[in-house]
Amino acid sequence: MIVALIKNNVCGKVESRHLITKYGMNKKQKLRKEDLRQIKVRSRNSLGEATHPSLVYLGHSFEAEPELVVEGFQVDKDRPVSQDIAHFVWEAVDPKDPRIHGKFRGYKILFWKWDTQEQPKQEVFIPYMGMMDETRPVKGDEVTGSVSGLPAYSTIKAQVVVVNSHYTGPVSATVDVFTPEGRPSEVKDLHVDKVTHNSIVIRWLPPVKPNGVLQGFDVGYQSVMDGQLGPLQLIGGRSSRSLRLEARISNLDPSHWYRIHVAARTRAGRGELAVMDVRTNNATASAVSSDNTLYRAHNDNPGQELTGEDKSSASSLHSSVPALSSPRVLMMSFSFTLMASVLQLYLIS
Repeated sequence: MIVALIKNNVCGKVESRHLITKYGMNKKQKLRKEDLRQIKVRSRNSLGEATHPSLVYLGHSFEAEPELVVEGFQVDKDRPVSQDIAHFVWEAVDPKDPRIHGKFRGYKILFWKWDTQEQPKQEVFIPYMGMMDETRPVKGDEVTGSVSGLPAYSTIKAQVVVVNSHYTGPVSATVDVFTPEGRPSEVKDLHVDKVTHNSIVIRWLPPVKPNGVLQGFDVGYQSVMDGQLGPLQLIGGRSSRSLRLEARISNLDPSHWYRIHVAARTRAGRGELAVMDVRTNNATASAVSSDNTLYRAHNDNPGQELTGEDKSSASSLHSSVPALSSPRVLMMSFSFTLMASVLQLYLIS
């Protein structure tokens, strides 16, 4: 029988917090870390021990770190690596192997991007589900596991470890995986550089996550009329492989809203769209820079009324347009000029 004195607030001071035995084992003997034991908890003070244990239960002694290394860890050749998922296979371990030092819970796949070794490793837990026929795995049996959410077009390093209830074991051999190209994220800082009554010049920066080798940028636009979007028009004459970070959209209507789309492209396809709404000048305005351009970020209601901020920008735009003289004023100015010239000729003669 084993008596465990584990509390120090039971009617007096406990003399020891270690396991104590009265039959066949002393405190210097060690228990196997994973052995199943019948444990009885009994109170004790200066007058002696309680006559009956307060708690009796079955349990394992404390676990330790496994010493078992997984063998045969490699990429699963039967399932190809995708843009964000990798599959692995390795040899199964015996759940009763004493080197596990506890109850076998499964495996963990540890992985990280090769150029971010200072950051903590990410992990995926692969639980041990047991054998359907209650037999143990044997040498040569395979275990499979997958890791998702990987960055595209990147080198990933991976390892696998054994897991018991509290600890992980030593890592296996390291495996390198290269994920193929994916679609890029949206371009950054899309903005208007210049606008006229019939054209718009836009600029942008490359995407933060290209997820591959950029092949070019696709630029298109739609007219906005009465809350409705017109058909998408791609800019004619622009090579889809162009890596220029600007574009000019021409042949537009004056004083009209347009929704502009820009997307980067890799061999895997077109990435996320960056979208912006812009309004052209009226027909009599000269080209102005983006400081005086009326434009706004994409919204779900392209035909909505101008907000206070939009109206303020519109007022600024209109104030920059020079006022036109009326026909009557122009005629009077011409008449005075002609009379002055005739008078000057008369005086000379």
